[in-house]
Amino acid sequence: MELNTIYSPTYLNRTMDRNIIGVDYSRVTGKIYLSEIKSGLQYPTSVYCDSPKVAEQIATFLAQLVKLKPKIKHIHLIGHSLGAHIVGHVAKLHGQITGRLVDRVTALDPAGPLFYSSSRVHIGVARFVDVVHTNIGVLGYVEPLGNVDFYFNSGLTQIGCNGSLDELIICSHMAAINYFAESVNNKRIIGIPCNDFDNLIKNYNLKMNASNLNEVLNTSCSSNTSSNKSSIIFGEHVPLNASGIYYIPYSTVPNYSP
Repeated sequence: MELNTIYSPTYLNRTMDRNIIGVDYSRVTGKIYLSEIKSGLQYPTSVYCDSPKVAEQIATFLAQLVKLKPKIKHIHLIGHSLGAHIVGHVAKLHGQITGRLVDRVTALDPAGPLFYSSSRVHIGVARFVDVVHTNIGVLGYVEPLGNVDFYFNSGLTQIGCNGSLDELIICSHMAAINYFAESVNNKRIIGIPCNDFDNLIKNYNLKMNASNLNEVLNTSCSSNTSSNKSSIIFGEHVPLNASGIYYIPYSTVPNYSP
């Protein structure tokens, strides 16, 4: 599933007025499947060797585009999994080349494997960095990385994802794409502050059954919110002065087919 396949019609055919540029870097990194991550063959090459090359090319293109089209004032980079770290690197390089930070980076379930010891998307690469977590500890990164981090359901598995274990993992990891696409024309997805969820992330483990974890957190966070923070809108319309960790109970993954 390519981001451009979903986001172009989502932004352009409804309420948003945007120019969309999609980047297919699969010829460089190869198609990254769950089996390849498990085998440890192609994936490390994609992380350590290919991703920096992709980021450099995109950053160079973006700097040239801004130079040729000075009316371009707002830049929002969106990437999923490996791509989430790539757009973080692009933003960093863009700042170094142009002396100007991009406006926003959105990291959709940024990849976890190998990125605990590798360069990753982080707060400061753009004026605002928002991160969506849907498969933490498996394919996704556990800890918060941005100005604001949203964790859907348990952050580990998503409601509506079924099938074999591998299918559950892939569906949950890809869910971040659909959640964000849904938010473009839906301002009713709300992130709530929750002390219990903050504690779960700080003391992360996978000992609880995922379905029970969703249920426990939903019950607990409905009544146990952080006293010093308010709920905020998730996704495209998030307040750009937002900060912190937010929990989102969501009934099922929205369906967007390429």
